[in-house]
Amino acid sequence: MAFFDMSLGDQVLVLVIYALAIMRLTRLVNSDTILDPLRIRLADRERQALVLQREAKIAGQNARAAVMARQRQRWQTANYFMGCPWCVSMWAAAGLTWVPLWFPHNPVAWYLAVMLAFTHVAGLGSRLFVPEVVTVEDVNP
Repeated sequence: MAFFDMSLGDQVLVLVIYALAIMRLTRLVNSDTILDPLRIRLADRERQALVLQREAKIAGQNARAAVMARQRQRWQTANYFMGCPWCVSMWAAAGLTWVPLWFPHNPVAWYLAVMLAFTHVAGLGSRLFVPEVVTVEDVNP
């Protein structure tokens, strides 16, 4: 059964799950700490290209300075992309929206989409609750 052969309720469910999955992937790329090393590396590369560009300019190496300026621009674009939710969500959607259309009953695709959707909902829901304070006491004197 293809996506368009599903009932309207099933289609809406699929769209909601994949929308939540795309939201989760976007947050993962934009701000989750697990990808901080990648974001730091990109920022370092941009900074390093800027330093090399300035050094080349001071040394009168205009051709090398131009190369470093182009390199810095590429790193700056990559940094911008990593922090832009509109950019990341567009590419995440481009990569994921074909899955429910062409493989609506693939269990691996469903597992990944539902897992991402649930983690996004859980992350949003966790902000509603104040964490409990847990006190650990040593019972052995």
